[in-house]
Amino acid sequence: MKKKVYYEQPLNDRMKSQLRLEHLLTGMAFHLKGPSEWDTRAVITELVEILDLLERNDYLTDLVKDLEQHAQTLDHWQRTPEVDTERLTLLLNRTNTLNNQLRELQQHQSVNNLANHYLINLVRQRLTITGGTSRGDLPGYFHWLQKNPKQRQNELNEWLTPLELLREAL
Repeated sequence: MKKKVYYEQPLNDRMKSQLRLEHLLTGMAFHLKGPSEWDTRAVITELVEILDLLERNDYLTDLVKDLEQHAQTLDHWQRTPEVDTERLTLLLNRTNTLNNQLRELQQHQSVNNLANHYLINLVRQRLTITGGTSRGDLPGYFHWLQKNPKQRQNELNEWLTPLELLREAL
């Protein structure tokens, strides 16, 4: 039996942007599991795209607003008869926790620190040039890519920690 595929169009640009960010975060998480240099290159490329997207739009502020609206909707549902209030309370608590964490993320500028990371910045500048991240153009990046895969993945996981909150909030 053939699997049905459904295509839904987002209602507004904000939703499209959030779907783009979710797409990039999902791809990055997939490639992060791979041990090869090419997996790491894909992670860095997607990271640069995420940083570009976050700089163009005020994502964190919009996400905080969306979570506040979601919390209000959940709160409204709590007053509806025959609703699983225990489940709603859990969802409401999780939404409020995420919202508070996003506000803290805004204040600590950890995403901006990631955008200013030396190696990421080098790659970011060269990605606009076809083949600009080759070993001849970025020997420091090439050297970093030759590290033990586990060591590279550990460094990437450390760098990407602030983005995990974004993925969860989306």
